[in-house]
Amino acid sequence: MPEPPRDPPAGRGILSALIEELRRRRVFRVAGIYLVTGSGFIQGAGALLGPFNLSPAVMKGLSWLVVAGFPVAVLASWAYDLQLHRESQPEGAAAPRWAGARGRLLFAAGIVVGMVLLAVVVTHWGPGRDPRTARRPVLGIYAVESSAPAGRPFAEMLRRNLNDALMQSRGIEVKEADFVAGWYQQNRRPDSVAADLGLDYLVGASFSERDADTQLTVRVLDARGVPVAAPGRFNAGPRSEESAEDLGGRAAQYVLRVIAARLEEEAWRFGTRSDSAFVHLNSAHELIARGTTLLEAGDVAGVRRQYEGASALLARSMAEDPRWDQPLALGSSMAAHWAAAAFLDKDSVAVDTILAQGLATVERLLRRRPNPPEGLVARGMLRYYQVMLEQQTDSAARAQLLEQAQQDFERALELDPRLPGAAMQLTDLLFNRGEFARARERADWALSVDAFGERASDLSYYLAITTFETGEDTVALRICRNALRRFGNQQVLHGCVLEVAAFGTAPPDVADAWRHLARIQAARDSSANAFYESAMAAVLARARLRDSAEHVLTRARRAYPEEFRRNDNLLWVEAAVRFRLQQRDSAADLLRAFAERRPPNLSLILSRRVLRGFLDRS
Repeated sequence: MPEPPRDPPAGRGILSALIEELRRRRVFRVAGIYLVTGSGFIQGAGALLGPFNLSPAVMKGLSWLVVAGFPVAVLASWAYDLQLHRESQPEGAAAPRWAGARGRLLFAAGIVVGMVLLAVVVTHWGPGRDPRTARRPVLGIYAVESSAPAGRPFAEMLRRNLNDALMQSRGIEVKEADFVAGWYQQNRRPDSVAADLGLDYLVGASFSERDADTQLTVRVLDARGVPVAAPGRFNAGPRSEESAEDLGGRAAQYVLRVIAARLEEEAWRFGTRSDSAFVHLNSAHELIARGTTLLEAGDVAGVRRQYEGASALLARSMAEDPRWDQPLALGSSMAAHWAAAAFLDKDSVAVDTILAQGLATVERLLRRRPNPPEGLVARGMLRYYQVMLEQQTDSAARAQLLEQAQQDFERALELDPRLPGAAMQLTDLLFNRGEFARARERADWALSVDAFGERASDLSYYLAITTFETGEDTVALRICRNALRRFGNQQVLHGCVLEVAAFGTAPPDVADAWRHLARIQAARDSSANAFYESAMAAVLARARLRDSAEHVLTRARRAYPEEFRRNDNLLWVEAAVRFRLQQRDSAADLLRAFAERRPPNLSLILSRRVLRGFLDRS
C-alpha cells in the first residue's frame, strides 16, 4: 500500500518534490509498462500488415494513437493514486499537497492535451483522411432532360440505363435515380439535394437531336452543385433502345473517369502541403495523358513534346516539395510509355536510357517507403517493358524480368485491389506469356472488383479473348456483346467481336461482321482499320467468299501502305487470312518475314488459335 504523502522539506525545489511524488505514485512504473505494451502492440500490428493487407497509412495511424495515449495513461495513473489517497485520509485530515487545486488543474490540463493529440492524430495522420482509403463516394442522378415533350420517354430510358450502368461499379455508391430525381423535382437545387441525401456527386444530363442523330450532354457536379469537369458529349444514331444502351454505357464511363480523376487529385493533395508542387504535378499529369493519347495514334514526335514538358514540371514539383512521393511515382510510370514511343521511333539507345532512368527513379521511391502500390506498379511496368521493347535478348533474363514484373503487379494488387493499371498490366503480361487461363481469371477478378473502372472495357476485351483462346467461342462472343451494351460504342469491343468471328470455329455472320467493321472505320484510326479490315477478310474467307476476301485484303493494303510496312502484327493477320484462303505458301512466307523481324510477341502469336491450325499442319 502506498505510503501517505509527505510535504516536501523546506528548501527543496518544486521539481524535486514533483519527481518524488511521481515516484511515490508509481507513475514511472505505469509509464514503463505502457511503453513496453505499446511497443509490443505496434510490432504485432506490423506483423499483421501483410496477411490483412493493411495500408501504411493504417500503421502510421495506429502508431500515432499509441503515442498520443501515453500522456493519458500517465495522468490517469496520477489521478487514480490521488483518489486512493483521498479515501485513505483520516477524517478531518488535510488533503495531500498534490491533491489540491494544483493537482486537479494539472490533471485536467493533461487530459486536454491528450485529447488534442488524439484529435490531431485522427484528423491529420489517420487513414480516413486519404481519399484512397476513405469510404466510397455517393452519387445520384438528379435529371436526364429533353427539351421536347416527344423525347421524354427516351430521356427516362437514358436515365434507367445510366443508373443501371453505374450501379454495376463497386467503386461508388449510387442512390436510386428515381428517388434522387423526385427529390430534385421538389426543390430544383442540386446542392440542397446533395446535402439532404448525403451525396458527394450529382449527375445531370440532357439530350438533343440533330440530323437524325441523338446527342447526350452529361455534367458531373460536386456536393455544392459546382461542375468538376467539362461536360461530356456523346453521339448515337436515331432514338432506339439500342442507342439508349450505347449512350448510357458511354455516359457511365465518362462519369466514373471524372470521379476517379477527382479522387486521384484529392489523394495527391493529401500527400503535399505545397500548392505549387500540387499544381505542377497536376499539369504534368495532363501532359502525360495527352502524350498517351498521341502514343496510341503513333505520333512519336507529339509524345516526345508532351513528355518532355511533363518531365520538366515533375522536376519543379519535386523541387517545391522534396519529400513528396507522387512525382517520383508518376515520373516512373511515364518512363515506360516514353520508352514505348522511342521504340516506335526505332531508337534503341533512347529506349535503354529512358528505362534505366525510370528504374533509378522508382528505386528512389521504394527506398523512401516500403512497398508503395504505385511504386510497385511503375517498377513492374518498367521491367515488363524491358522485355516487350526487346532490351533484354537473353531468354533466361527475359523470363526472370517477367517473373519479377508479375510479382510487382500481384503485390501491388494485394495492397490496393482497385489499382486499374496493375490489374490491366498483369492481365496483359499473363496473356503475352501465353497463360490464357490465368489471364482470364485475372481479368474476371478485376472486373468483379470494379465492373466500371477506368480500364474495365479493356479488361472486358481481354476476358473475351482469353475465353476465346481457351476454346469457348460462344461465351467469348457473349462477353463482347455484353461489354458493348455496358460500355457503349468502343472500337476495341467491336474489334473483339470481329476477331472471334474471324479466327474462331463458330459459323460466321458476315452481315454482323460488316456492321462492326463500319463502327471501327468511323473512328478513322488507320492502324485499327488496317488490322480489322484484314480480320474482315478472314471472316469472308471462312464464309467461303474467297473473291470478296481477296478484294478486301487488297483494298486494305492499298489504303494503308504505311501501316502494312511498319506494323508487324499485320503480317501474321494476313498469314492467317491466306491460310484460310488455302494459300499455304503465301502464308508461310508471311510468317517467315514476321519471325525474321523478331517482334516481342512472336512466341505469343505462334501459340494463339489464330495460327494454331496452320502450324499444326506445317
